[in-house]
Amino acid sequence: MLLATALLLLAPAAAEQPAAAPTPAPAEKLICKKSLETGSLVKARKTCLTAKQWRLAQESASNTALRMQSENSRLEGTN
Repeated sequence: MLLATALLLLAPAAAEQPAAAPTPAPAEKLICKKSLETGSLVKARKTCLTAKQWRLAQESASNTALRMQSENSRLEGTN
């Protein structure tokens, strides 16, 4: 009887489930874009990035283009 009472007292503690871990913040939504591959009219490449990654890629491309233009303008007068 003492054993049965001890089991009844311990059962609620064993039945308690551990607290669920907090769910992580959802990942940023991916934005997928298709672009034609150079030299092909039908072959496309799909690229998926977050909005922040697309913005950084655009800024990098713009900076590269500006740098190439400024370097080219300096070299034009040296022929």
